[in-house]
Amino acid sequence: MLNSMIAMNQLILWSSFLFIFLSQNFSGSALQQAEYEIKLISPIPGSAVQGLVEIVGTTKTDAFEDFDISFSLITDPSETWFPIIHSQKIIDEDTLAEWDTSSLTDGSYAIRLIVNLTDQEPIIIIHEDIRVRNYSPIETSTPEPTQADSPDQPPTATVTSIPPTATNIPENPAQIDKPEINSALTWGITITILSLLLLGLYTSLKQR
Repeated sequence: MLNSMIAMNQLILWSSFLFIFLSQNFSGSALQQAEYEIKLISPIPGSAVQGLVEIVGTTKTDAFEDFDISFSLITDPSETWFPIIHSQKIIDEDTLAEWDTSSLTDGSYAIRLIVNLTDQEPIIIIHEDIRVRNYSPIETSTPEPTQADSPDQPPTATVTSIPPTATNIPENPAQIDKPEINSALTWGITITILSLLLLGLYTSLKQR
């Protein structure tokens, strides 16, 4: 009887520890996601730019050290990145750098933001298909046909703008996925409920 009581108490104790551990991990993950608000706001993928281009974004994070912005010509087989700026200033949804495209050949470019963090892997964000158009016309969207168009007049050729393409951002190795959190919490709650049920059953049997 004494051994059964000791085993029951140990089970309840371990269940409580597990529940507290999972709760702390959940809170820590939410805080971690809140810390990493690093992003590139503009120019967006697929946009056309000319002359001096304002690069806007956020480097705000508690683990911030410094950041670099560079650009690359997408068709360059060497995939060389040319520096635009290196800064140790934390920026919150404001201008990160000014990119002078006036001396560049028209074409599709990519811009890259690298934010270095203290004792952690850097965060890298890339926006591709930034269309520099200093010496060629900027593409326009195809107009909708109207009733005023003459049927005898041939249609005017237009160029459709290229839609933005999604860019894969490296995963944060410290981030915990939401399904994993939900699964862990479910197991912790289940174990706690089972422990309480076993305790109630044991107490009921003991009273008999």
